[in-house]
Amino acid sequence: MIVVDVGSETYGEEESFLKLIEMFKPTTLWKIDPLGRNEIDTYDGCFFRSIAAAAWTRNGTIEFGVGADSGLNATAMGEKTECGEWTQTLIVPCFDFSTWLETIGPCVVKFDAEGAEYDILEKMITDG
Repeated sequence: MIVVDVGSETYGEEESFLKLIEMFKPTTLWKIDPLGRNEIDTYDGCFFRSIAAAAWTRNGTIEFGVGADSGLNATAMGEKTECGEWTQTLIVPCFDFSTWLETIGPCVVKFDAEGAEYDILEKMITDG
């Protein structure tokens, strides 16, 4: 089984990818978060690969806002700039999640992208 953890960077004591490994016992887990780092490792018999980029609707770069709490409301959703939720804006790499997902096949996806899920899911529906 393959598990994909979008928004995998954790803050404080939370370790979302560890919960996913415990719950699904995957052979492979992909950790995706622009605030993370590119790495390959294993944990409890699970191979995992981290991608330091934002899952998005296209390839390239995107503005990525980080809130005052150092990431808990980090997102590619530009509307949050106007709400004053961002304290810092970064330019991060992004990739077309819908196209990428087709390359890995059936999997379980945990989506925690602070609102960006909607744009990505709309693109996935359009792509079929």
